[in-house]
Amino acid sequence: MKVRELEGRELDAWVAKALGWKHLGAIGTVEYTGHGFWCLSGANDWWETPEGERACGPCCGYPRHYSTEWEHGGPIIENHKIILAWEGGVAFAGVYRTGYQGIRHFGDTTSGTPSILVAAMRCLVASSFGEEVP
Repeated sequence: MKVRELEGRELDAWVAKALGWKHLGAIGTVEYTGHGFWCLSGANDWWETPEGERACGPCCGYPRHYSTEWEHGGPIIENHKIILAWEGGVAFAGVYRTGYQGIRHFGDTTSGTPSILVAAMRCLVASSFGEEVP
């Protein structure tokens, strides 16, 4: 799938993967989440944190709403130095690459992209995995 077409929970899941999370899917057991309670979802959507802890997606709220909530997506823009720019009423997101490449454009608010936050999260995914993901 083309990264420029990702949206909603699917985009959020790819952002989590770009941040180092691993999607484990259904692990077949109901176990302690590590966040103070047992999994209530029947173990159908587990994630592994970058630190190696397991977390039940539905029980613990993973992946976060990176593409729709600035409190989750905003820090990513800052930490990954995603560049935001506006030109002619269109918002663009890109990342700076050293060398001759300069700024590589990965997302904008044209072609139905609903917001600059979505464009920025698509930019993170594309810069991590390329312009298409499985």
